[in-house]
Amino acid sequence: MHAAFSLSNMRMAHTGRPLLALLSVLSLAASGVLAGCGGKTTDGTTVIIDPGKQVTGFHSYTLTIDDASIDWTGGGGGGSWGKAGSKGYRTRIDLDNGFGNATKKAGAAIVPSFGEPIGMGGVFANPLVLLGDTSSSTGSGLSISSRSDGYNVSEIYGNFTFQLDARGVPTSGTATGTANSFAGDVGAMGKASMHFTIAPDADAPMVGASAVAGFGAVALPWDERTIYFSEPYEEQLTLATLGKGVNGSVTKTSLLWGEPPRDRDRGFTFRLQSWTDPLGLAIQAPIVHDLAGNASAASSLAFVTNAKPVNELESSVLESFGASGGTSLATVWGPVAALDACPDGKPCFAIGPVKASYCGRGSQAGLAVALVGNGGVFFTVRVVAKPTLGAGGSLPSGIVNFQTASPGAKPIADGGTLVKMPEKPAADGTYDTGWVTVTMTTPDGAASETGVAVSLGGTGPSSGDFDCGFAPPPIDVTLYVQRIMVGGVK
Repeated sequence: MHAAFSLSNMRMAHTGRPLLALLSVLSLAASGVLAGCGGKTTDGTTVIIDPGKQVTGFHSYTLTIDDASIDWTGGGGGGSWGKAGSKGYRTRIDLDNGFGNATKKAGAAIVPSFGEPIGMGGVFANPLVLLGDTSSSTGSGLSISSRSDGYNVSEIYGNFTFQLDARGVPTSGTATGTANSFAGDVGAMGKASMHFTIAPDADAPMVGASAVAGFGAVALPWDERTIYFSEPYEEQLTLATLGKGVNGSVTKTSLLWGEPPRDRDRGFTFRLQSWTDPLGLAIQAPIVHDLAGNASAASSLAFVTNAKPVNELESSVLESFGASGGTSLATVWGPVAALDACPDGKPCFAIGPVKASYCGRGSQAGLAVALVGNGGVFFTVRVVAKPTLGAGGSLPSGIVNFQTASPGAKPIADGGTLVKMPEKPAADGTYDTGWVTVTMTTPDGAASETGVAVSLGGTGPSSGDFDCGFAPPPIDVTLYVQRIMVGGVK
């Protein structure tokens, strides 16, 4: 059985215990140690722990599950509802065993790869018991999901017991929690238990990059970019680390309860100040170190999108709009084409046809381009909708959306309110708005260029589900874009 580990339910577990006082007295400098037994100091040398002394301070380890089981007895169905799939799962765990603290308070944070930390706490003893929270059916402990015997099985562990050696170094332990299993609309709950081993943290941080498609079906030049690491890092990185003209905010993910001195970053979220590479900004990822001194590998990253550059005919139409830098900052998605003659005989863009549905949301087609200038933006468009195979039906609202952007600023979207569709179709069942001009402001009226985007069907990635059975049938819709103008008058 192959387990697919889910990070979707991993988040902070607040125990309600007075453990925050512990965090204010944690000090790595006191011992110079960045890891447990066999760890490294800040200069990279190996630490030999004196067996006669107890280990204190905050240390980083790797927890590996070597056995797990689920008891489904009394869980709503009896029998077997699938097997535990967590065996072999590895995760970082940062642990303070409570030695050397006047209050004997202990705490830990499980840090799943690319997941949110899970805080736990307790009072020192050997074995050391630390509690999270699995009081609900979904839980907020360490959540591991797998597929077994046709069931979707989740194990949620919140109660951890650590075996410590004479120095206070954890060596192994057990954990208990809840489990749930689903197959279709039936399910059961059970009790999960597992055994794990503990070793010094030797896993290096990994790095990734993404660009979120907030308006179109693909990421646009002015959408947010994120660089993220699999675990918190010890460096104090800044946006300048990326070596690009960017602005934005640093996304912070903290260990334990997010209190100093153990709050640490996981990466950046930012917007571009320059749109010179709209189809995927490439960067050299900075090298970072985790708490144990493990270094990430040097790597190049690209914020890849599925957008495609415009063709020659499309380019000529965009240039008539005043495209910035020719059309190097233009992209389209879905069925989009430039026409020599639109319904009024003038060149324009035809976006669609796409199926407008009450079920399928998201952007099904659109275009985005950077234009020279600033100020108000004028869009001259026309929407024509026809029933699918003569089936009739009504037309959903909010299917035509506009967006404006300025370098480094949060874009403005209209929310699908500017183009009003006819309430009733013509005699042949066709909806036709005729040519209409709508106006939008820009985020920065002093910027030298303005980004504009038009979306048909909704915003964001498309769901792909256009017929849900009970709603009116989908309708074929085409959006014609005759003019986009920045500044000037109508």
